Amino acid sequence: FLDALWPRLCAGCGQRISVGVSSTGIVCKRCLPEIKQPTQFAPDRYYGYAYDGICRKLIHDLKFNHCREGIPFLHSLIPTGFFSHYDRIIPVPSHWLRRFQHGGDHVRAIFSDVKNVQPGLVKRHRYTPAFHALGKERRAEIIRGVFRVVNPTLISDARVLIVDDIYTTGATFRELKRVLLECGALSVAGYFLTRA
Repeated sequence: FLDALWPRLCAGCGQRISVGVSSTGIVCKRCLPEIKQPTQFAPDRYYGYAYDGICRKLIHDLKFNHCREGIPFLHSLIPTGFFSHYDRIIPVPSHWLRRFQHGGDHVRAIFSDVKNVQPGLVKRHRYTPAFHALGKERRAEIIRGVFRVVNPTLISDARVLIVDDIYTTGATFRELKRVLLECGALSVAGYFLTRA
């Protein structure tokens, strides 16, 4: 009845969504990406999807427009079985000022349904400018020394997986990995929902 009065429109293309076509009710069949297992693109790095189409739109809306409507859909793209091989799953931490600007921590929101995800083990203690307009060298320079492990004993001898929304140059991942290995992590890998 409500769908008849206020039809749901696809977040990707804007077309009307037929009832029952999408489990999340925000994406039409045409815009729905094929659910797939992570792709390994480096010895310690995996990604789920290309940073384009509906994935790009929903992540951008969550990150910059405070639009949380796409979170259930983004949850549905994450292959939960992949995460069982790790002792600690750490979302890339956001500085408190960035969380205030964005209306929350978008990475933590995307991965909140993953079992064993443990936000708060690492803090971002220094604010950095937004990376999207910066080059590879500048990103690596700015990110140096911004992370601090809260309780190193929880990291020692643990198989750690860092999770993030987008992989671009890898500067954030490499710096966080360095800090975790210095605290005694047995291994550190990364899973990125999308790859630019």
